[in-house]
Amino acid sequence: MKRPLLCISLLVGLLLAGPAVAQERSIIATVNDNPVTDFDLKARVNLWKILGRKLDGNSRKEALDAIINDYAAIEETKKARAQPSPSEISERLGRVAKGLNTDYKGLDAKLKAQGASLSALQLQVAGEIAVTRLIFGKFQEKVKVDSTEVDAKVAELHADIDRQVRDIKSKIASDPRLKGVTVYDILEIGFPIDKDSMSDAMLSSRIVEAQQVSKRVNGCKSARSAATGVFNVRVGKTQQADGAKLPPPMKAELDKRGVGKAIGPFRSPEGVQLWVLCKKELFKPKVPEIPPPTYPSREQVEAYLTNQKVVELQKKYAGRFRNSVLVEIRDPAYSN
Repeated sequence: MKRPLLCISLLVGLLLAGPAVAQERSIIATVNDNPVTDFDLKARVNLWKILGRKLDGNSRKEALDAIINDYAAIEETKKARAQPSPSEISERLGRVAKGLNTDYKGLDAKLKAQGASLSALQLQVAGEIAVTRLIFGKFQEKVKVDSTEVDAKVAELHADIDRQVRDIKSKIASDPRLKGVTVYDILEIGFPIDKDSMSDAMLSSRIVEAQQVSKRVNGCKSARSAATGVFNVRVGKTQQADGAKLPPPMKAELDKRGVGKAIGPFRSPEGVQLWVLCKKELFKPKVPEIPPPTYPSREQVEAYLTNQKVVELQKKYAGRFRNSVLVEIRDPAYSN
């Protein structure tokens, strides 16, 4: 079942419905017979935030002015029986919902969740349509975009997109996480000395044995056979280590000797040890691919520039229709 369309005269009723019931109800002003409440101002400000508008100065005072201007523009179009129709407002709301990746129902929920309201958006849309209609109807304004303007904007947008792509590529290139990690596979060959037998003579003997084994080592797989005939030799398991975290002297010596060669002997808590570099491998994460940039078409740029000029005209004429309505400011804080 389709949602029934609401006529412009019911916009005020919508503004006072739904979540507003539970909100602050103080009346800030009236426009003809239409009350503008504190909630209406909050909803308009929150709506601007959702739509990405930058807020400057007193946003609540700006919201009141905008709401008054919307009512005034709508009232002015009524004189010529050219007020925005429910279908026009509904169609515009549908485009807004699509731009926010949702539908009409989702738009309503999204607005409520962020402190705005569908009625606030309906009034704003009706006001924009009314002002635009007056600009091109009553005031006979013309909006024209020259090809030179389009060319300049296209070049500007292309340059900006290219710069963003370069910045992204530069960040990727300089990301230390993407430079990779050199992993060292190393093997320990231990020559333990019993604590009861520890002496300089025993230590020297074990060092000589380790030196002999070191000469015979030709790869980690040959470690056990290289130690054949030597008493109490312990060949450990291969360990992996980040090359950047190895002690610099040890790393330098491993690099100097190369894969398959032993370094040492070194003293260890248990006696003497050798270290064998089994493998050294650089692991680099996959660099994310940057898709080719998508540039706006000339038609899109021309439509954007046209819309910008319409927005400027809307600002120019926004406050010119207040003589169509009776405005009464009830809150002194908004009287100036």
